[in-house]
Amino acid sequence: MLLVISKFRITLKRQFGNQAGVSIIEVLVAGGIMAIIFAATASLIASQQKEGRALAEKMASLDLERLLINSLSNGTICSAELASNVFNSTGPYKIDTSNLATQVINLSSLHASKLASAPTLISVGQTASSLSYSLKIDTIRFQNFVSAGLPDLYLTDLEVSLKGGVRSFKPAPMQLPVGLVLVE
Repeated sequence: MLLVISKFRITLKRQFGNQAGVSIIEVLVAGGIMAIIFAATASLIASQQKEGRALAEKMASLDLERLLINSLSNGTICSAELASNVFNSTGPYKIDTSNLATQVINLSSLHASKLASAPTLISVGQTASSLSYSLKIDTIRFQNFVSAGLPDLYLTDLEVSLKGGVRSFKPAPMQLPVGLVLVE
């Protein structure tokens, strides 16, 4: 039996030479290196996707700001929102002229024009823009009222704050100065 095994070894050496093959240690080291490279690549791809979503949310915020600036540039919409019964069933909002700086008026929506049939421009809870579906409008408020020097004419900041998003910090509230004509 020993003679058969020796002849078999000699036959193998003639066919394959003196190569011992790949050891299990070499296979494990190569597999470990490949796993590290795969994990690093997966982490890089996930990070890039998160940054892409954050960029889309920033673009959505800028898109919303541009929409508001274009729509509210002359102040008539804001006046209609605050000073009439068209969009507020309880009546016009009252401005305390003795304490303008601390006035805050929260709205649930802002409309595209002063007409009763006007479509809603933005509303609390809706997505900020079609560019990002995770960024939603959190609050719509008028604050920091200042008299413009004429009767019933005020300047105020329209603050639209957003919630949601992939970053731990939230987008800064947008503040747009708006002229209002209010009847008290």
